[in-house]
Amino acid sequence: MDYPDRERELAIVRAQVPQASEQLAQQVADFVARLRSQPFADAFVRGPGIAESVEWAKALVSLDTLQLDPEVVQDTAGILFKQREDIAALMPMVSDLLQPANP
Repeated sequence: MDYPDRERELAIVRAQVPQASEQLAQQVADFVARLRSQPFADAFVRGPGIAESVEWAKALVSLDTLQLDPEVVQDTAGILFKQREDIAALMPMVSDLLQPANP
């Protein structure tokens, strides 16, 4: 089964985590979509699924996160990835993943 596209993922996050701000929901959808795209996707054994996106958004809301930054991603990476190797692979990419996507 394929991952949902960014718009579908955003709709799911909005529906499942209505307390997330619009900005945070969009950042979660953008970040996860970029994780699943090239060149990033090949670095992971298993990319995060929609359940991980939703759980991550819930955790970010619980932590009163207003905006994703490298520290927040590092502190919550275990929600997105279950394998240590994937968390370790994510860390050097965080800054690139947080950059705005090219138009």
